Amino acid sequence: MIKPGNTRRGVYSKPVNQLLTLPVSHLCELIRWLLDRGGVPYRESGQVPVLHFFAFLLAGADTKAMPVLITNEATLGSLREAIDYIDARLPEALRLWPSNPSEREQTERLLGILLNDLAIATRNYAYAMLLPHKEVVLPLWQQRVPGWQQWLAAKIYLWLAGVLAKKFTGRYCANHHQPI
Repeated sequence: MIKPGNTRRGVYSKPVNQLLTLPVSHLCELIRWLLDRGGVPYRESGQVPVLHFFAFLLAGADTKAMPVLITNEATLGSLREAIDYIDARLPEALRLWPSNPSEREQTERLLGILLNDLAIATRNYAYAMLLPHKEVVLPLWQQRVPGWQQWLAAKIYLWLAGVLAKKFTGRYCANHHQPI
């Protein structure tokens, strides 16, 4: 949900967009791409999966929101809200959404399939295949995140992996040495 004015900035501060992400997420990459494509300045604040709950809640977003874009106008707590917000502020030549209504409808339908079906299936498959392999996943999770999260993720990896496996694959593998 878009929360106007929920940015914790004073009226005299310079507007710097903040993007709360899980850096390895392909969904977060879409927003980074849109911001970069449009030349929109932002500061990324990466988080480790599950540990992201703290930062996202403090920003006024749902823990299921991803990514969270905080601007001087609003806190955008969903991927679609962020896409629409950024797109509406880009020059027409850089916009994702075509101005022609029938082309826009086709683009929205395709993006819906990509985000609601393919992206979710890809995430679930990746978690199911990769979570048992700490040596692969942990270095990815530790990129562009605060030092305390890097340290904590290494200490509690099995617990984090178990939470994610149960949530996204419907299964739990206690030792994480066998495929989930």
